[in-house]
Amino acid sequence: IIKENIQYILKSKHKDKVIIRTPLIPTITATDENITKITNFLVNLYPEIKYELLNYNPLAASKYELINEQYTLDSKLKMFNNEQMEHFYQLVNQNGLKNIIKE
Repeated sequence: IIKENIQYILKSKHKDKVIIRTPLIPTITATDENITKITNFLVNLYPEIKYELLNYNPLAASKYELINEQYTLDSKLKMFNNEQMEHFYQLVNQNGLKNIIKE
C-alpha cells in the first residue's frame, strides 16, 4: 500500500511538493540492494523527486523507555559516518535520482 500511495502522489499535480525519505537502519534498510530498489522504483515514477536519506539515530532507544516499550534493535548499532553516508548518496545518484537532500 505504501508503494501505491507513492505512485498516486507522484502522478498528481502535487508531486513537486513531495520529499521521499528513507531511514537508514543498519542491516535492515541500509543495504545497497534496498537503496537500489527504492531509487529504481522512484526513478521510474518521477526522476525529479526530492529524496532524503535519514541517518540511523541510536538515541531513539531512550524514547522507548519513556513509554514502557522494549527497543528491539541492537543497542550497539551506530550512526553511519560521513564516508558511509556518501556511499549511499552516490548509490542513489548512480541510480538516477539527482534531487538528493543531504543532512
